[in-house]
This record gives sequence, C-alpha cells and structure tokens, in this order.
Amino acid sequence: MLKVHHLTFDRACSLVLEHLNATTPPVGEIKIIAIDGPAGAGKTTMADALSLSLDEAPIVHMDELYRGWDDALTPRVASIMRDQILIPITQSKRGSYRCWDWINEREGERVTISPHRYLIVEGVGSAQRVMRPFATTMVWIDIPAPLGLNRVLARDGAKVKDFDSFEKQMHSWQGGEILHFEREETFQSVHLRFSGESFIEN
Repeated sequence: MLKVHHLTFDRACSLVLEHLNATTPPVGEIKIIAIDGPAGAGKTTMADALSLSLDEAPIVHMDELYRGWDDALTPRVASIMRDQILIPITQSKRGSYRCWDWINEREGERVTISPHRYLIVEGVGSAQRVMRPFATTMVWIDIPAPLGLNRVLARDGAKVKDFDSFEKQMHSWQGGEILHFEREETFQSVHLRFSGESFIEN
C-alpha cells in the first residue's frame, strides 16, 4: 500500500532534496521537480522553499499554463507544458510560455524560463503522464478536501470579484481534479507522498 508520510514541512523538503540529489535525470542534464496534489495542499509553499535551497531555481506554476477554468486539466495544457517547457529545458534551451491572465480571461505576457540546473513545476496536473519522462523527482502533497477548500478561499478569496461564484467554482474544481488524478494515476506514480495537513500540525 502506498503511504502518505506525516512529517514536518522541513523534513519533507529535506527528503525531496535527498531524492533529487541521489537521482539522475531521465533525459538531459536539468533536474526537474514536479509537485502535485489537490488545491490548497501546500504545493506552492514547498516550491518556494525548494527554490531557495536550489539557488533560486525557476518555478513554473500550473495555473499560469491553464487557459481558464474550463481549459485547465486538458490535453492542450499538457501539450503546452511538454512542447514549450519540458522539451526545450531538457535540451538545455530556453523554455517559454504565455502566462494566463485570470483577471481579463486571456493570454498574457510571455514568460521565459532562465537557464538553471533545476526547474520546479508545481500545481494540479504537474505530475501528469506528460511530465513523467522528464521529471527527476515527483511529489504528491495530500490534503482533505474541506481543509484544502478553506485554504484556497482564505488565500485567494479577497482577490476575486465575486466570492460566492469563486467558492462554487472551487467546489466544481475539486471534483474535476479528483477525476484528473484518477485518470492520470498521479498518486501511484510519484516518488514521494506527504500530508499537507501535517505541515501545519507540526
């Protein structure tokens, strides 16, 4: 049975770095970390901490690749990640992508990924099948759905125009991400699994 480890945040980050340092990239020379799991689990927080430990490694946030709510966990977004980021980066070229403008609901500015020994990709969908031939270390952070929802609403609720609509959209999103994880077999495929709830408790 696959186990979710209940560890402190610092210990979880240390295990990720240990796995990263002990593992050879499956392709190319750049080591790629994917941090996946449900909304509100703590993926961005871990990505930020790992980036600091890895000489400010660049971070790609999946919600910058989504094309709105209805075109997020889709083959098109998977293709953007593969063709514009993963393939160029593992060929020691510059990756780039158009960041989604959530306020105006359209493509925004182009983001270029600076050359580095590491790349971190975080967010729902980061460890889907298209990532696996490229990733050195894949991480799952788990969270109970109600707690994850509360975290997202507390974090982003003040930024949205209509809180009630945002809350309804998040309920729908949580259902969609469950289907995505089942379809992609994400939980079974990652290298490390942690409880995001234990990050706070400890």
